[in-house]
Amino acid sequence: MDQDTLDELKMELSNAEAACDYCDIAANAFDAGDANWAREIFQKAVGIAEDARDLCHVAESVANEAGLNDKKWAREILQKALGNAKVSIDFQEIAECAAKKEGLSDKKFAQDAYLKALNKAKDHFEFCSIAESIANEKYLNDKKLANMI
Repeated sequence: MDQDTLDELKMELSNAEAACDYCDIAANAFDAGDANWAREIFQKAVGIAEDARDLCHVAESVANEAGLNDKKWAREILQKALGNAKVSIDFQEIAECAAKKEGLSDKKFAQDAYLKALNKAKDHFEFCSIAESIANEKYLNDKKLANMI
């Protein structure tokens, strides 16, 4: 990594506030050739993540094949997200992240998270949202299960 890029990333890092800011900087550090520093920055992102949505974003970035491609660590981050999830949409987002090819690409993990989402769903809108997600080709692509909901 050249000095200008390093200085620019350090400046961005000093101004970072949210987990997504750290993820963007970590991705740029990785792209500039410093995987170890990128991993450290992702760890900071996990540490400041405020909710399940933030953790999903970090996990997806960590799992991305164009980045660290660390599925094991991404799964650990999603496990932490499950612990922070409170409502059905939190669990649904975790399931989507787990199912996406550019994410964890783990259908079993996604199914378990969808089940938790269904258990937390309170109204017709939430059930429909989960069913649409399950049927979506980017996620489980399970039309039969979606129709049963």
